[in-house]
Amino acid sequence: MFVEVRLRQNPRFGGAGASITADKQRRLLHTAQHYLQRLAPPPPCRFDVVLLNSLGEDKPEWIRDAFGAPS
Repeated sequence: MFVEVRLRQNPRFGGAGASITADKQRRLLHTAQHYLQRLAPPPPCRFDVVLLNSLGEDKPEWIRDAFGAPS
């Protein structure tokens, strides 16, 4: 499992989820593919995202399988 944790305290630029752009997703998937190629056999995996819109937030949003497993 890979977990991306995003914190965005200033809502002027969108929430924490808005900080995970398509380019960021591509880079995360590419990095995961590179890592998983070194494992034999590669384990099943998924990408979870934990979103925080402030440091004092006591209930972060946890998105399971946020943008699919690397293939």
